[in-house]
Amino acid sequence: MPRLVLHLLVYGLYAAAEASGRPVPDPAPRLVHEAGKVVDMSLAAAREGVVPGQRLRQAEHHCPGIERVEMEEANCRDRVRAFRELVAAVSPRVEPLGNREVLADLTGVPTPAKVARQLAVKLAERPGLLVAAGLGNSRLVARVAGRQAGDALLTHWQRKRNSLPALEPRLLGDRAALASVVPGQEAAYLAPLDLGQLWTLPPELIASLAHLGFARIGELARVPETQLFRRFGPLGSLAARSARGIDPQPVAALYPPVEVVERLAFEAGVEPGSALEGVVGVLARSAGHRLEAAGLGTLEVRLRLEAVAAGQRANPSRRRSFSRPQGGPSALEPALRHLLGEAVEELAGTFSATCLVEAVVAEFTELRPVSLEQLSFLAEGSSTAAATEGRGARLDQVLAALGRRYPKAALRLGRDLPVSRREGMLRYFDPLRRSH
Repeated sequence: MPRLVLHLLVYGLYAAAEASGRPVPDPAPRLVHEAGKVVDMSLAAAREGVVPGQRLRQAEHHCPGIERVEMEEANCRDRVRAFRELVAAVSPRVEPLGNREVLADLTGVPTPAKVARQLAVKLAERPGLLVAAGLGNSRLVARVAGRQAGDALLTHWQRKRNSLPALEPRLLGDRAALASVVPGQEAAYLAPLDLGQLWTLPPELIASLAHLGFARIGELARVPETQLFRRFGPLGSLAARSARGIDPQPVAALYPPVEVVERLAFEAGVEPGSALEGVVGVLARSAGHRLEAAGLGTLEVRLRLEAVAAGQRANPSRRRSFSRPQGGPSALEPALRHLLGEAVEELAGTFSATCLVEAVVAEFTELRPVSLEQLSFLAEGSSTAAATEGRGARLDQVLAALGRRYPKAALRLGRDLPVSRREGMLRYFDPLRRSH
């Protein structure tokens, strides 16, 4: 059965909500910005030519007097959750790409093109939203098609300002657009597009290819994969396949989100102090072992204290985010200790009398798969037979994954690697190159 992936991109999720999170039916010209650039905009702002990625000065040139809202002030969690739940109702595998984008696997869904159209139109019926959809046989192609539909939709709204007729055949009404790539035509669809559209490639590789003179995806697709592999290694093979629209990575089932919650309650209550630090260690070890067993890591951890003093209750909460998924107890415990210190300080400022902590709750959310790394199975630890057997099984998993990812000629086991003639000659003159 051929694979089919849907990409949805929504404009207006941030801008259609007040800074306090109160939704408004039809927002005035408004933009949401971060680091000096536009992140999102309202329908009225899109009509004036404001688009994501613009600098604030450009946006104000298009729409003088536009209201500006900083990214951290735009609270739209309910809208984001409703958007994702609507997609999850038609697909068992939903992968969020930020708050405004999702990928959904429609493989096996009856009439997927009709489902994609209906979903885009249904989302666009909500006040203040523009919806772009892309349909393709892979994550790569679907997202590229969705971005192309988004560009067409924004161009359409800019033409409306000048009362020009709609010329875009991919439009679904006034607020939605769908771009579908015919199976087998992925390479031809990508060929005229800019090389930067290959979002699955690392930015450093894109820059290196541009430095070599590649500007369009079609130019890269004409280069044999063997030549790119010889120049860039495994990333060269990835670039060659991506330029032809090949992306074997499946849609990750990351929504609805899975979370790990650890709670430890005390019958008589505990005063804030060293006793709570021991509790944090217990929570970190318990959650860390659960995450490691599932092969998952967390991107966000929250710590909440349930305290009481003189009949009054308080639940101070602190959270921390990680740049990479963290799943081991050694990584979680320092983070929880730091959050505990902040929560205890808040308790001291809330109560004048001595308070008692009745429970400590640790929540680990935004779970992601943790990649297998060398340190994870060769790290020093317990020398018991069970631990040794576990590291051996994990090593077997890593070797199997490497065998699937790289060609047989690129993967060898052991220390005896072939030495080139040039390297062999250099070893005669450079003692640092000789093995000891």
